[in-house]
Amino acid sequence: MTIAEQIPPCNLESERFILSSIMYGGKQTAFEAFEIIISTDFYDVRNEKLFTALTDMAVENLDYDIVLIGDYLEQKGLLKEIGIDYLIELNQKNGSPAQIKHYCRIIKEKSLKRQLIQNLGKTLELCYDNSTDVFELMENAYTEIEKSFSEVQTDGYDSLENIAQNYIQKLETSLVSGLKTGFEKLDEITGTLKGGDYIIIAAATSMGKTAFLHSLIDNWINKSGILFSLEMSKEQNLTRLITMNTQIPANLIRSGNLYEGAKYNIKKYLENLDSKIIFYDKSINIKKLKMLATKLHRIHKFEFLLIDYLQLVGSIGNNDNEKLALVSSISKNLAKDLDIPVIALSQFNREACSKGDHRPTLNGLRGSGMIENDSDMVFAIHRPYYWLSPEEKQNLKPNFETDVELIPLKNRLTGILDTIKIWFDTKKAKFIEPQINSHFQETEKAAF
Repeated sequence: MTIAEQIPPCNLESERFILSSIMYGGKQTAFEAFEIIISTDFYDVRNEKLFTALTDMAVENLDYDIVLIGDYLEQKGLLKEIGIDYLIELNQKNGSPAQIKHYCRIIKEKSLKRQLIQNLGKTLELCYDNSTDVFELMENAYTEIEKSFSEVQTDGYDSLENIAQNYIQKLETSLVSGLKTGFEKLDEITGTLKGGDYIIIAAATSMGKTAFLHSLIDNWINKSGILFSLEMSKEQNLTRLITMNTQIPANLIRSGNLYEGAKYNIKKYLENLDSKIIFYDKSINIKKLKMLATKLHRIHKFEFLLIDYLQLVGSIGNNDNEKLALVSSISKNLAKDLDIPVIALSQFNREACSKGDHRPTLNGLRGSGMIENDSDMVFAIHRPYYWLSPEEKQNLKPNFETDVELIPLKNRLTGILDTIKIWFDTKKAKFIEPQINSHFQETEKAAF
């Protein structure tokens, strides 16, 4: 039997159960069903039209019984099409309002399958056309699946009263406190990271963008999260973490010329490593990234998502700016849909940072317009030492090389734009809180 000859996915008994439950339970049951399904999710046209009528009655605050429902259908010219006998049959089923959501999910699943069949039908036909580009086909398939996937999002609205009550409950259970970064000043400025936050960490080449991301990962090693690493392999990422925790230089680890003590320390670290963080290191487009992240989040319940870096994520568009705009927009939506913070790295134009005092600005951000619009916060990594001449470096105080500024260029969440002073530990290749003997600490002491 071909696909065309098969009966589309449906569950008519579940459809009838839902309608019977609404007729029995009234307006509240109708609203509970409408949170999950819409009329077009019904396969039987009679059921679709009856569900529309029942939800319309609920919106109009009308009472329910079989006589009133029949009168309403007659007013709308639907009674003859649905049939009085069918109404009586549904009324006698005595559905259970308590189980309404379970049966709604059943027919929602069937509806989504029918949509996939319909949306992917054209793509399947094109697969037999030898002149069609396979990568274009795959992109079309992702687009059509995205259309169907968007139908699952049925909980995007809520009243301010409910939002306030939920917030109060979080306050009482200390759940308002979000994910701490391991940097005290950064947590003060962000108010800690929370679900829905879309944060950009930007820097010019060689400023340490990826190293900063690895520093966060090391601070969150016992959390559940995912890193989409488009610049480094899984093994390269792990090597960075090994260096952070053993102080064995990455070049020595990569060379393989390790003394026994170093091998022992590496093995000990790896044996004690118990982390739920997932690393993904293949090239990927933004739509596949969203689908994969959503699928894995259902299983692993991520607390954060990291992208290294935005400009390497595949996309579609007429130019680089359009492609980046789509990547940024979907990344922002992903933070809201999964209710976790999404942190993405982004590049600065080197030319923009090479002027004046070399301090980065939003104008130097590649694709700054789209990223600035989507992001909740943008931080720039600035290392003053990097821009000094050889003569200037000779006259520096000790440890100036390791001093780093994390500059908030945008902060939609708290509005605080104070520069954060951190330190780069060269032995661990990790960003940490400023040490007592750092240049920043000496400067702050001299001020008092």
